Amino acid sequence: MVNKADWPLVREKYITGNLTLLVLAESTGWDRTTVRRKAAKEGWAKQREDYQRELANKVRSMMSTRMAEEYVEELMYKRVGEG
Repeated sequence: MVNKADWPLVREKYITGNLTLLVLAESTGWDRTTVRRKAAKEGWAKQREDYQRELANKVRSMMSTRMAEEYVEELMYKRVGEG
């Protein structure tokens, strides 16, 4: 069983992971209603959505940057081959 002082850890697992509140409640040994109420009161669902959106944006940005780098490398390679 997880100590009540571990709420920040449980919150982080919910926000950054794909666990449901029910699974978190079962894994901690806490009552599912307690976990659900705490999550609702603190807005965990919105925080999870924000986290996932931010993560997706970062991944898209990284992919765009990498694709642009590969394109430039391809163009440079073609120019070197032409010269």
